[in-house]
Amino acid sequence: MREAQIMLGERIKQLREGRGWSQDTFAHLAGLNRAYPHRLETAKVDMRFTTLLKIARVFGLSPTELLQFDDVGQRPKEQLSEQ
Repeated sequence: MREAQIMLGERIKQLREGRGWSQDTFAHLAGLNRAYPHRLETAKVDMRFTTLLKIARVFGLSPTELLQFDDVGQRPKEQLSEQ
């Protein structure tokens, strides 16, 4: 479960940075507390399904597309497990 949270955080960060958004901008667009993106990206919080829907919408993705981790986690798997 923890590995999936790490990968989702990295996916969100990649998508956010790919759009040139700061964490504050992303939080505003998604209707989130401004500290929340950092907590998501560093896997310090387990988000609700409704938050997942908000985030997917902001990126113009379906929840399924948001959860595709094919291009995420260039780090070796053992590094993901250590966090």
